[in-house]
Amino acid sequence: AIIPSTERTRKFCSILQSSRWRNCTAISNKNNRRRRLRKHVRVEERILRDVETLSRFCVLN
Repeated sequence: AIIPSTERTRKFCSILQSSRWRNCTAISNKNNRRRRLRKHVRVEERILRDVETLSRFCVLN
């Protein structure tokens, strides 16, 4: 895994902590909301790959 730069880390941390991210993850398993989220799925799947690493940075920062 590539360790993100400090600037990129802050950006991802803000995304992970944002209400939009929480809402998307909270309702991602609900079929009636899945279509609305479809355009965000690719970006979020990319973020999810690094959640474990980024969450460590979020805690440290």
